[in-house]
Amino acid sequence: MKIKNKNDYLRAMFKKIVLLFEDNGFNISEIKKEIQINCVDIGRRVDGYCSWPESIIAYGIHPSEDYKIVVNERIDDGVDATAVLIHEVCHAMQFHLYGNVAFHGKEFKKIALAVGLEGRMTQTTPSRELVSQIKEWERDIGQYPHSLKTSKSFEISNYVYKLGDCIEYMIDFILFILFLSICVVFGTFIGEGLGYIYDQILYIYFKE
Repeated sequence: MKIKNKNDYLRAMFKKIVLLFEDNGFNISEIKKEIQINCVDIGRRVDGYCSWPESIIAYGIHPSEDYKIVVNERIDDGVDATAVLIHEVCHAMQFHLYGNVAFHGKEFKKIALAVGLEGRMTQTTPSRELVSQIKEWERDIGQYPHSLKTSKSFEISNYVYKLGDCIEYMIDFILFILFLSICVVFGTFIGEGLGYIYDQILYIYFKE
């Protein structure tokens, strides 16, 4: 298999990771089609993240499961990048199984330890066995293509992805404001209706 860029590498690794999860009792096949993976330069503060429409789900507007996993393009090693990807897939599995719970609580820990992550749950590292497994996968799919000078096409895809993220957050915010507005309007009508009923009761009771 010819790996052209980091996105190709991570998506090929994800196919291996699916088997890793299933071998350890987590049926990630139920959500693998809903998981999007991208390698993006997100600065030096985090190695990756997994986002899902939790705020929209909480208000009952977006019942589907869509997971966006981002691995930092600055990571220069295939084992490290794959370990980050596994960490973020654990978050997707966690949300699928348990819903909105603590990001790195007991539910996440149960999944992470089962698939070979260890250390602090907020900053996991791969176990020795998992490192060996990742290297074996890498012999099958090819080396991690790291270069500080990214291609023009990769930079463009990077910007497009970030723009798409901004647009999605704006849509989520607008939907949230719309939801609140509807609640306020209905709350006003209900309040006025209850007030009218109360006035009628008082009128009937005291008119004589």
